[in-house]
Amino acid sequence: MMNKRVSAKIFRQALLLGSLIVLPSVVLGDAGHDAKKEPAATEGMDHGKMKMDGQDGAAAGHWMAPEDAAKRKNPVAADAASIARGKKLFQVNCASCHGAQGKGDGPAGRALKPKPADLAAMAGQHPDGDFAWKIANGRGPMPAWKGALSEAQIWDTVNFIQSLAAGNGRSKKAGEMEAMPGMDHSQMDHGAMSGMTPDTGHDMGGMDHGSMQGGSAPPDARDPHAYSGGYDFGPIPPPRMGDVHHFYGLLVDRFERVRTRENSYTEYDLQAWYGRDYDRVVLKAEGEIDGGEHHELGTELLWSHAVAAYWNTQLGVRYDGGEEPGRTWLAFGVQGLAPYWFEMDITGYLGEHGRTALGIEAEYELLLTQRLVLQPRIEAMFLGKRDSERGLGSGLSDIAYGVRLRYEIRREFAPYIGVERSNLSGNTANFARADGKRTAETRIVAGLRLWF
Repeated sequence: MMNKRVSAKIFRQALLLGSLIVLPSVVLGDAGHDAKKEPAATEGMDHGKMKMDGQDGAAAGHWMAPEDAAKRKNPVAADAASIARGKKLFQVNCASCHGAQGKGDGPAGRALKPKPADLAAMAGQHPDGDFAWKIANGRGPMPAWKGALSEAQIWDTVNFIQSLAAGNGRSKKAGEMEAMPGMDHSQMDHGAMSGMTPDTGHDMGGMDHGSMQGGSAPPDARDPHAYSGGYDFGPIPPPRMGDVHHFYGLLVDRFERVRTRENSYTEYDLQAWYGRDYDRVVLKAEGEIDGGEHHELGTELLWSHAVAAYWNTQLGVRYDGGEEPGRTWLAFGVQGLAPYWFEMDITGYLGEHGRTALGIEAEYELLLTQRLVLQPRIEAMFLGKRDSERGLGSGLSDIAYGVRLRYEIRREFAPYIGVERSNLSGNTANFARADGKRTAETRIVAGLRLWF
């Protein structure tokens, strides 16, 4: 009996001791488990303002200019003249990757990693100094332009990029906020707004939906002064958008001295234009000068109309002259930048007595360095009808292909050297043989490429 009492007493003491050991462990274990499910918020961190650099699919960190460079003031006023100059520079140097409107959708940017930045979205969000530093120094596939563009040209380009903010609904630069004049929020009695209850929300029963905007537009809807209270620009010239400005340019793509086995002569190929973004007049001229006289020449006067971001349709007339009898043609075709940066010029011709022709030119520019550019080129001419007086046969008449290597002292001025192979084909080759001429020859060329 005594042994049973002792055993029971020992059992109760052991049970009490076990409870004291196990109970704190259970409590602490549950607390740790809850802590894993509900991590504590980091004090002072505004998660709503966090933005990971990988949000747009880029794994690398966000590219920022040094603080002192980003704070640098723009010395060039962002007026219409500066924006126009910047737009021209942007179209020549940047649009192929960043797109004509800066949205990062240029044809050359499709194969790049990381993708070109959406400058239109960044406009108004980044300071001028940030853009200027990035343009000048470059990074990765983006070249550094400080050796090719002057400081003033870089700031003009920045002004054009910042002007894209108007297209995304922002007109203020980073950090600026325009207050609503005349509105004193401290005097507003939000609790006295009738018809609003926590349970039902806004009571729109008394709203006359028939008076809301809709139906036919008012007669003066397109009048910019109808709702201006009589105010006008006065002596200040009204703003002019980019597509109403007139631009001009001249590109001498080839001005070269050609050397063959039997002769040497001069060739030229140029384009000039004047007009707006959508419609312009284009003059094309090419020819061969031998002994001070035009051996061959072709001149086109065209009206060019933009049908896409990188393509123009063209319509006009062409005249072929030189030593042979002259020919006049109606010309129609397309010219532009194909995917992967191929420059194309395809033109059809309709002449007298049922003559037809098709000319095709293609070029590609491969940047070996920022100044050294390799340019393969091919040109072919097809005729629908033979022209015995000019020694031309039907079908593929001639084809020329070659490569030129130029060094851009400036973007606008570049000497080059190259080699080209020219072949006559079909009946055109037969006419050449009958005249004792070669049907194929290799040409060594040296010349200049310039534009302004």
